[in-house]
Amino acid sequence: MPQIDLANIKTRLAGFGAVMIVGQILSTVIGGPGAAATTAMGGPIAVVGGTVLSTIVASLTGNLVATDIDKKIVDRLAKNKHILDNHDLTRAAGEAIGYILKSVARSTELKELAQSKHLPDPKKAVNELAEKSITYWLNNNT
Repeated sequence: MPQIDLANIKTRLAGFGAVMIVGQILSTVIGGPGAAATTAMGGPIAVVGGTVLSTIVASLTGNLVATDIDKKIVDRLAKNKHILDNHDLTRAAGEAIGYILKSVARSTELKELAQSKHLPDPKKAVNELAEKSITYWLNNNT
């Protein structure tokens, strides 16, 4: 029998994927509606054990597949020198600041503070600033 190269990610993903699928199928077949009736009437414990074991195997191999895919994605992204060239992170920071400003504009504390200082209601001005926060953030950080 030829050796299986588990260092190769394609081989690992295919193998673990197959084990995961077989585990789910076995779990479903073994633990079908007849198994519940068998165990309720004092049937063999092997039905329950087989269902549990196949579920565990399917879950573990599913986790291994997800981990391998995650590592592959991270490796590819880590090698990309231009990953942040499109200003997505800067835009996201501006958007987050906008959400914070909108939350502040809705707060009763801001309204009470403005009233105590005899200032007009700042809600409209803060909301306008929140709407422009992405543009301001992009212009200040590029």
